[in-house]
Formats: sequence, C-alpha cells, structure tokens
Amino acid sequence: MDQARFYQQNLEGLHLILGPMFSGKTTKLLEYVHQAQENVISFKPAIDIRYDQGMICSHDGLKREAVVVSSGHELYKKAKNQQMIAIDEVQFFDDSIIEIVEKLIHEKRTIVVSGLDKDYLHNPFSVVEQLKERATKIIQLEALCALCGDQATHTYRKENNEKAGQILVGGAETYEARCRLCYAKG
Repeated sequence: MDQARFYQQNLEGLHLILGPMFSGKTTKLLEYVHQAQENVISFKPAIDIRYDQGMICSHDGLKREAVVVSSGHELYKKAKNQQMIAIDEVQFFDDSIIEIVEKLIHEKRTIVVSGLDKDYLHNPFSVVEQLKERATKIIQLEALCALCGDQATHTYRKENNEKAGQILVGGAETYEARCRLCYAKG
C-alpha cells in the first residue's frame, strides 16, 4: 500500500484544526492535504475574499488551489468522489455545513476542517461547536500574543466595530492574537 493511501485510511472521519487568528490553522490544514497527495479536494467559503480568490492561503504564504463555495450543499455537490475533503475557515459557513459533514462522515470520507473556535468577543461559533461534537480528532492551536509574546488563545479585533457583527472578514489589519491578560486590557 502506498504512503498516501495509508495516510488517508488512518484519517477517516472529521478532523478539526482550531485556534485564534495567526495560530497556523490553515498551514496545518495544508500539511494534511500535502500528506494525502491524491484524491483530495479543498474548499473555501465565498465570503473569504482575502488574498487570492480560488486559493486557500496561509498568513505565512502557503497556497493551494480551492473550490470557492457559498454553502455546504454546494460543497457536497462539488466534492464528488474525492476521499479527502479539506475545508478552510469553516466558521464562515452556515448550519448547512453540519448536515453535509455528517453525510461525508457516513460515506467514510476524510474531512479536515480549519477555523476559528471563538470570535473576537471570545464567544464560540455555533457551527464549530456543533462540529466538535462530531469530531474524530480536535487539534487546538495557540498563537503568540501580539503584545507580550506569551501563548495566545484569543482573537482581538483592533477596531471594535459591533455593527459588523460576529463575522468581519479581515487579516492583520483587523485582528491580532492575544493572551488572556492582554485581551482583557483591550
């Protein structure tokens, strides 16, 4: 059995990669995809217009071609017979993604998902919480605090734009990782 097939068979189920902004979630997702090598399709939500459209891009410059979708149902139609499905920025999807991930799990496919576990107010994303209940494996990452350099578990929105709501797509210009103490300082 070749290495890629062995790797995929040992990953069956749902694997979540979670953490705050700048913790390496997308990089870790791309590592999974690279290891699998074949029979893999990558997706990103249409709302994520940062960097290259049609590419999953990490903050450290890694890239992979991705199918841009607006819903879980669209994702499912385009996943076809791929054994591994990689989904970046899952917090941007609506609840339809839960039903689709469950279908993919029952079809014995490998689903690797990355996303923020908490928003800028440190409240959980509903979609992520529901996926945690279905996960085979959860990888919780931390970043470095932008202010003090300690381990960061919080995402801080630099400009408190409450009108934007829970989701405001942005990068380093909008967000930074912070430890609990620096987050509390505001």
